[in-house]
Amino acid sequence: MSCSKYHLNPANSTSQRLRFLLVVDEETVVSTTDYLDFIRQLRRRLGVRASHSIPALAVQADPPPGFCDIIVEVDGEEYSGSVRFRLRVDNLYLIGYQMSGGQWLEFDRPPNTAPLIQGSQQLGFNCSYVSLAGALPVGQKMTSVIIGLNVLGSTIRTLATSEVGGERARCLIIAIFMFCEATRFSPILDLILNNPEGRVIQRWMIDFVRSWGILSGALLRADAYPDEPFMLANEDVIHLPEHNLEIRTLADIVSILGILLGLCFTGSRTSLSLTALNNAQPQCFVGLPLLEVFSVEIGGISGDDPRIFGTITISNGVSTRKVYNRTKNNSEYVGLYIEPNGTPEAIIAYGEISIDVNLLLTYDRELKRGLDNDETEAMGGSIEFFNDTKTTVAWDSDVFISLDPAKILVDETITWDAFNLRSPYDQVITAPLASAALGSLAINYAVCRNAVAATVFVALREAYEDTSEVYGRIHAFYDGWPQARSILFHRKSGDYASVERGHNIPLLKSVVPVPLIRNSLKIEANLTEYDPIADDPIVYQTFDFPIPDSLPASSFQDSKKNDGNQIRITVNWSSGY
Repeated sequence: MSCSKYHLNPANSTSQRLRFLLVVDEETVVSTTDYLDFIRQLRRRLGVRASHSIPALAVQADPPPGFCDIIVEVDGEEYSGSVRFRLRVDNLYLIGYQMSGGQWLEFDRPPNTAPLIQGSQQLGFNCSYVSLAGALPVGQKMTSVIIGLNVLGSTIRTLATSEVGGERARCLIIAIFMFCEATRFSPILDLILNNPEGRVIQRWMIDFVRSWGILSGALLRADAYPDEPFMLANEDVIHLPEHNLEIRTLADIVSILGILLGLCFTGSRTSLSLTALNNAQPQCFVGLPLLEVFSVEIGGISGDDPRIFGTITISNGVSTRKVYNRTKNNSEYVGLYIEPNGTPEAIIAYGEISIDVNLLLTYDRELKRGLDNDETEAMGGSIEFFNDTKTTVAWDSDVFISLDPAKILVDETITWDAFNLRSPYDQVITAPLASAALGSLAINYAVCRNAVAATVFVALREAYEDTSEVYGRIHAFYDGWPQARSILFHRKSGDYASVERGHNIPLLKSVVPVPLIRNSLKIEANLTEYDPIADDPIVYQTFDFPIPDSLPASSFQDSKKNDGNQIRITVNWSSGY
């Protein structure tokens, strides 16, 4: 499929003409001499349905339901030629382009996967903005790239002829913003139209374009479930400084979107259970795509009582949430892994998700100051030293490892992209953190494609004492997927939680995504009451909470009584919004 013939004379440009073609199913379907009209017709032609009077793309599928080609021709004094861009019609993702000599180039794909464009060569980077920015020439970044009608001619010339990876990446960013993002977002289109000479990409634009999936989902979900309220939380309000706008309601979303991502939702939950609906319409959402971080594995770090602290932050284009957050004063001993202790909300994963891991290392004992690296090395490495500007850590007599002044253990971003339909769902993903300064680290997470949110509360319902010192472990997992364990509570006997009778036990986290391909959420509790003389068992039991037939819902179960001790586990079920 390809996009339509189009004519444009950019402002203040007399040396070249730009001509655009939109071809769908090998047929030219649009012809215009105005950029604004071209984008509007692109929206109309690719929309197969509508929500709130905004066209929506075909439902995402693997393999894609079809492709569209945008051909841009340049006719000028110094250069005449064209480039053909191929896009998916279900998400407007650019997958590759054809140079003037006929060679197709495609964004990198996972190993052992077939190309979407037959005969194509891989570009050496993928289509995410993180990868594109990483491929830019030295010293350049996303906010160095200029987009505008008057830079489009040189962009086409470079893509048609250049074999330099950095220049290709820069020009592909321009093309994606001018065709894909301008079609998706009215504010991006306005900026391009109002600045024909060009503007550098703004920081707010980079954040803004990542919100497309969630904002599209909000409108389409409102059609399916009109009684379900929607409003962005105060901390998630989208600010558009160029337009002096705040986006927080459905009406606000309608005002900025030009076309919607190809999502669909089942419209009724009354005749079938949630799991039955999911099985009946596997391409559509009954719940939501939800992400969960399980742990960070740690290996190869030893020394004099090393402790770890820092943050793990997840951003989905709208929400930014810390799922792990410890200060230096609240650091924890380095073990085999660390467990999330953060957000009380579900994290929606419609689009590109970034997981920023920033962890630091410190030590129990007060360390000496004032020695430089040479003095430290001369001492043979038997002591660890920190000073105000440099940290040197000695693990044994002949191994020294220098860390930067902030004592950073790892500072790395992991990206998961829903628009890449080869991104794995419903399985544990173990992503190595290659930038770790010491040892080896890897983060374990999963994205459940169609899930509901279970909010868990664990109360000490009955106890022999008015206040009990509780330690042990509570974790949640799914039937048939035992390796994906959400740690809700984990304390050793020397770090017990003081809990009054009838009150909730403080959990590390309380919200667990539950995929609808499973039947239930299981919660295993192994708790003990600390006593200086002899500890008393509270509970050692596994509870099974079936996924309810409809939402919202709530259920609870009491444990077996054990020497006067009893807990109650309550699960509140919701969509995750």
